[in-house]
Amino acid sequence: MSRGTSCLFNLITLVFVVLTVVVIAGAVAIATDAMEPPFLAPDPTLVPPTAAVIPTLTPSTVPGAEETLTLTPEAPAQ
Repeated sequence: MSRGTSCLFNLITLVFVVLTVVVIAGAVAIATDAMEPPFLAPDPTLVPPTAAVIPTLTPSTVPGAEETLTLTPEAPAQ
């Protein structure tokens, strides 16, 4: 390899190393709340409230389940 090609590859490697360090520093800064997230960050989402359901003593059955259920004899005790 010639000297010019080696310098080009070393320059490309140096650029990627610098970019990697910048990204890691930015991620750590965002994680520690030292930096505000970028403008493309998604809006915080709120958890929708769940409806309160009061338990009842009314038995609930699945329609059509009565026809599909069958009783099987128990296995003899050993």
